[in-house]
Amino acid sequence: MKKEKTYITATCPHCKDEYYKYYIAIQSIADFMVSGAEFRLIMAMNALCEDKPLQVITIAKVLKEGAERYEANNWRLIPQEEHINHALIHLIAHISGDTQDNHTDHALCRLMMSLATKKSDNFNYTEYIKKAA
Repeated sequence: MKKEKTYITATCPHCKDEYYKYYIAIQSIADFMVSGAEFRLIMAMNALCEDKPLQVITIAKVLKEGAERYEANNWRLIPQEEHINHALIHLIAHISGDTQDNHTDHALCRLMMSLATKKSDNFNYTEYIKKAA
């Protein structure tokens, strides 16, 4: 029997918003970008899926798909800030109703990737950086 995914079904206690867990994840990512505290990324992952074994299975599935489409571990060549950006794009796409991807799974995987990679040299989430001429 196939086990159905069980994402958190948290809703805002005040407005009963079905997307509350996505807002919590986005807020946690924003907190990370300001503070640099990596536990905020873990909080974002937990907001999307509180079941740790299911998180690992979901991430493994997305990594397998990526390895088949690109190359194994090529995601390690991408800097942290790009993984953060893509995670946010997936969360917003899901909230917006886009169904081209399983955006929750991909956001979860991108958050893991952001934890496993470093940001670009001289990159800062809170400062504007001019492009080199």
